[in-house]
Amino acid sequence: MVLVGGGMALAGWFNGRVPGLRALCTETRTEEPYFSWYTEGGSFDQPFSLHPSTDVEYTVPKEDFSGFLVVVMRDRRGGMAWQVLRVTNETE
Repeated sequence: MVLVGGGMALAGWFNGRVPGLRALCTETRTEEPYFSWYTEGGSFDQPFSLHPSTDVEYTVPKEDFSGFLVVVMRDRRGGMAWQVLRVTNETE
């Protein structure tokens, strides 16, 4: 059995628990996630950001706005996660 990437902890858990099974971790990787930023209104200073500099600046619309901000994180190996935030801006 070969466990790839981040499998050292799992390999250590398997070793000795299943008779005849010896897990071997042959590769480790350092994740380099990147982020894509989306909005229904307003704007970001940049549409993408890379780890470790993941900060972006969001500018709200000048008019009343209610909508979503979405950030999608990808890990260059096919993994993906996202977060959605509802934003409301009421001008006076």
